[in-house]
Order: sequence, then C-alpha cells, then structure tokens
Amino acid sequence: MEEVVEIIKMLITRIESLESQVRDANMNLMKSGMVVHTPRPSMAVASPVPSGDNIAKMDWEELNALVGKLEGTL
Repeated sequence: MEEVVEIIKMLITRIESLESQVRDANMNLMKSGMVVHTPRPSMAVASPVPSGDNIAKMDWEELNALVGKLEGTL
C-alpha cells in the first residue's frame, strides 16, 4: 500500500511540474506578443455599406457575411 501512495505522490509531483511548464510556455507566448488571429485590413471596396434600414431587415447569416466582408476575411 505504501508503494501505491508513493507512486501517486510521484505522479502528482510530475503533473504539477508539467502544468507549471505549460503555464510558463503560455506566458512566454503572451509576453512575446504573438498574435494568433487578427482581421486583415482590406483596401478593396467591394460594395458600399448598406443603410441602417437594410441592415435592420437582414437575418443573422447575412449580417455575418457583411461583417466578414467588412473585415476582409471573406
């Protein structure tokens, strides 16, 4: 029984060590300023922005498509 307790203690210590390493690695990425995803600015103007009345009549899919076009991600 003591062997099992020692093994569990070793595993807990190892898990804590791995968690610390992951946390430190994440902090290093955040400190480095690494950006995973940002919208890219778009110089091309495909169409003018619709009026408020047209936007009010849009469903969610159309709104998502409009936002994607404005961000330049679509």
